[in-house]
Amino acid sequence: MKHVVGGWPIEFDPTEPADIAKYEKKMYRETSLGFAPATKAMVHGATKCILQNNEIDLFQEYFAGESAEHNVE
Repeated sequence: MKHVVGGWPIEFDPTEPADIAKYEKKMYRETSLGFAPATKAMVHGATKCILQNNEIDLFQEYFAGESAEHNVE
């Protein structure tokens, strides 16, 4: 993802590559800027989705031998 509009602090000019590099370095170094918590939250959310998708085996026949009581068409 590339952040190009909005969200930049006033002292940084998003059109200057030097300012962008300086801000990125500061962001990775300081935990208070939110990179680490945002990454942790993203991993937590992704892990939750992965575990939900792995709960049911889509190819297993769970109700073998039963017939449908209604037509789903």
